[in-house]
Amino acid sequence: MDFEYSCFISYRQADSDLMGKFIDQLVSALKSEINVLLSNMPIYRDREMISGGTFYNDELEQALCKSVCMIVVYTPTYFHEKDTFCAREFKIMEQLECHRLEQFKDHKFCNRGLIIPLILRGMNSFPQKIKRRRHCYDFSRFTLSENPLKRHKRYCKIIKKIAEYIFDRHQELISNIACPCDACSAYHLPKDIEIRNWLKQFIPPPQLFPGR
Repeated sequence: MDFEYSCFISYRQADSDLMGKFIDQLVSALKSEINVLLSNMPIYRDREMISGGTFYNDELEQALCKSVCMIVVYTPTYFHEKDTFCAREFKIMEQLECHRLEQFKDHKFCNRGLIIPLILRGMNSFPQKIKRRRHCYDFSRFTLSENPLKRHKRYCKIIKKIAEYIFDRHQELISNIACPCDACSAYHLPKDIEIRNWLKQFIPPPQLFPGR
């Protein structure tokens, strides 16, 4: 079974209107570039207002597994100890990434990850553990501009670069792994207690007042 989506967009829906507008522009700009390279592979963006059990469904797990890469649109509340849906998406994609990269016989491909972080807000709060391992793109300056994303030459170059990166990973994966999506049924979104323990490495403990 081959991939169905070029990428999965992971972001915190409840952040603000700014996030919704940015995601609309990101998907539009990225789609234009990806269609040139992977014409039959759409971008997966979950548009539902997630609540309760409707989030943890087979469709979402399948979409993550059938995506070549995951784009993380980061804001300071992305890794949230109470609203953990973004952390669950990140964790399952990290597991898929590890499984797929381990199957490469040529180790030169193993340092090319499948998770692409875009920092919309909160560069200083972005977890150092992830920053040290993965290259991330700073989109924070874009939020201060009134111009649409497609009119920013700087960001258009980044979008093109991301699309080319996704295309290259797709070619490497299908060339080295016979059926990259055959094990999708084995991957499930982590349970609440699992993800909360995992999140401790990214969320600093609360600061106490002096003398307390």
